Amino acid sequence: MRGWATPARTGNMTMRWTQMVRNVSVGLLALAAAGSAQAAMIATPVTSTAAQLKEWNLIAFNNIVQMNSEIEGRTFVGGNIQATNGQYNFTATSASANGTGSLTVVGNTAGQKIDFKQGDLVVGGNQNVYQLERQTNGNTVYVGGTNSAGLQNNLSPTTGLAQSNPNFTSALTSQKASLINNMTSLSDNLKALASTGTASTANNKFTYNATGAFNVINTTVDQLKSIGDQISITSGSGKTTIINVAGNLSSGSINANMANTGSAQNIIWNFYEATDLTLGDWQGTVLAPKATFVKDSRGNLEGNLIANNVSLYGEVHALNFQGDLSSVGGSVSAMPEPTTWAMLILGFGLVGGVMRRQRGLVLIRA
Repeated sequence: MRGWATPARTGNMTMRWTQMVRNVSVGLLALAAAGSAQAAMIATPVTSTAAQLKEWNLIAFNNIVQMNSEIEGRTFVGGNIQATNGQYNFTATSASANGTGSLTVVGNTAGQKIDFKQGDLVVGGNQNVYQLERQTNGNTVYVGGTNSAGLQNNLSPTTGLAQSNPNFTSALTSQKASLINNMTSLSDNLKALASTGTASTANNKFTYNATGAFNVINTTVDQLKSIGDQISITSGSGKTTIINVAGNLSSGSINANMANTGSAQNIIWNFYEATDLTLGDWQGTVLAPKATFVKDSRGNLEGNLIANNVSLYGEVHALNFQGDLSSVGGSVSAMPEPTTWAMLILGFGLVGGVMRRQRGLVLIRA
């Protein structure tokens, strides 16, 4: 005869239901812990061009050689870095919301010292720098291979992540591919823009004052080099200026000696043809995706630096580009972040797995 469940059967059902809830809770806590660990080791992908320009002060598609210099913002190195005495992300007031490291290196590190602040040191290959120094408590070092630091000042690097966590390596290589694609596309799209004005070269000075909200001017490497130290670009608040620069600098260097630092975050110098480029004191983002770039010891570079290979003998300051690229084609707008979906799928799998294990659970009806 079917009817209401007896107290004994109801009690048994309640115990099983309680056990299932407990197991689900444990699973969700494990998921949260896994998510925290993943966030600590793997940054959320930054996929739009505009966001990438804000996230990283310096982007090198391949290698960096750094000699006693500072990169004030975050740095991404697609290959290897040789650091004699490198400082990274020293002007940041807070860590990246995406979990991006102060210095991210897809390949190997070598040299004497890496000093980092507000963000971890992330190395996809082997960490071979002798001295590691952190300036912010809580930051640490994550290494895909081995760590051979002789001095690491209260740091306990996590090593072997390329083997223990396959996502560690794939996340780095995916971010590198995204940066190369987006920045190369940006350069191509900028060079195709129609000119909106012309710089003055009167009195052997290269001068331009932005008048519209979006400004495009064209010049050449040879013209800038012939001007010498007399370059002045004014592009104030609400005015974006793109300077497309044709040609290559096979020898010598260009020094802008610009006094108006208030314009730096609104300017992009697009060296779209250069395979070799050396600059001294400079203001505005330098976009040179094909170039082996050298920052000489004169002055500072005020803005983003994006190049194929980089040698630094001077500082790069964190005046990241803040202009408006909404009218430019390419991957400028935000794209969905795959990490969120991956974690949701993992969560559903955990809960589903727990529920499938509750085979003894029977709902009793009248």
